[in-house]
Amino acid sequence: MSDITVLITGGGGSASEAVYRLLNHRYRLHFADADICSIPASIPVDSRHPVPFASEPEFIDSLSGICTDNNVDMLVPAVDEELVKLKEIVKKNPTIKLMAPDFEYVKTMLDKLNSMNFLEDKGIPVPRTVPLAEAKSVGFPCIAKPRWGRGSRGVFTLNKPEDVDAYIQLTGYDADNAVAQEKLYGEEYTVSVVADSHEELHCVVPIHVDVKRGITIRASVIENRSVIDACERIHNAAPAKATYNVQLMQTNDGRVLPFEINPRISTTFCLVLASGIDPFSVFMEGRNRALPYRGNKLQRYWINEFSDFSKSV
Repeated sequence: MSDITVLITGGGGSASEAVYRLLNHRYRLHFADADICSIPASIPVDSRHPVPFASEPEFIDSLSGICTDNNVDMLVPAVDEELVKLKEIVKKNPTIKLMAPDFEYVKTMLDKLNSMNFLEDKGIPVPRTVPLAEAKSVGFPCIAKPRWGRGSRGVFTLNKPEDVDAYIQLTGYDADNAVAQEKLYGEEYTVSVVADSHEELHCVVPIHVDVKRGITIRASVIENRSVIDACERIHNAAPAKATYNVQLMQTNDGRVLPFEINPRISTTFCLVLASGIDPFSVFMEGRNRALPYRGNKLQRYWINEFSDFSKSV
């Protein structure tokens, strides 16, 4: 085991069990979540930490205290809402490495409208994306989604102009806080782009989405050269530190179009680990540029955990 201690936020997410299982022999791993009971029971109790929601004023001090108390070397955020606040953690703990892109990149990519405009300005082909009030200019059917959000929350297909008002009434998002995006048809990929702390690209891992229900349920690592080339172009046009996630579609007519960029690790991060890539090591140390990886497949199942509390009854 190395001497590196890693704290991962969003510890109640679907990947945490596998991340711990695959990496606990290499690193001292800790997980934080606003709902500590959602962190898998397979992770030791002293490695699970409660933290306030990012919207709460105590969030920064609480997470900073966890870092200090556990001598954390690297902080790995996995929750969108935390990303714009974590630079404050680094100010309080200057020795910590934050495995995330720079603040301005994060702020741009979290906005589903600004991110597409940003990439288009860089010469990257993207699906047409406009404020929801301009949905007619995209055409129907189209995709409606909040400008800021994650986990497919508030994402719906609009089939006709009347659906715009219905979407606003159903979700509570107004036309300024939602977008309409060209509906793409083809094969969906969720891609991990693995870079180091100097924005140097080390590896692109294309993950074909087989089944998705908010999060990816079944997926396969496929060495798709068109997808890899597209993500390399994205990174070269807009370099970023750390491992981040590109959601894209390889359309039926052969185009490769990113429709979202998540400036953090995704729930399929564990599949990257299982394929032989260690993004923590890449970020902390840097290695050879073109890391090899092996094909792999992810299948998520429900499990049932039981705790015997009969002695306390």
